[in-house]
Amino acid sequence: MSDQEARDAVAAYAQAQDSMREPEKVKRTALDTLKAWMRRQGDAKATVDGRTVSLVQSTRYSVNYRRLNAVLDPETRSDIVTESESEYVRVT
Repeated sequence: MSDQEARDAVAAYAQAQDSMREPEKVKRTALDTLKAWMRRQGDAKATVDGRTVSLVQSTRYSVNYRRLNAVLDPETRSDIVTESESEYVRVT
């Protein structure tokens, strides 16, 4: 693999990222508009131009790992927590 091939790969990646950003921005704006409209309507589901639009709510949980580690003894922690490694490429 040559340096030029790496430069070409970075350029292709950047071009692909840029081409994806605009449609995602348009989609996000449309979804934000629909969310505001659904909230104003007070309905969780509506049909607009033959498409069903739903306002979905979900609950997410997060873990404060510092506090969790503080309350777990090392033996229990080793039974629960497993270590794994991954490798990926990030282009910034």
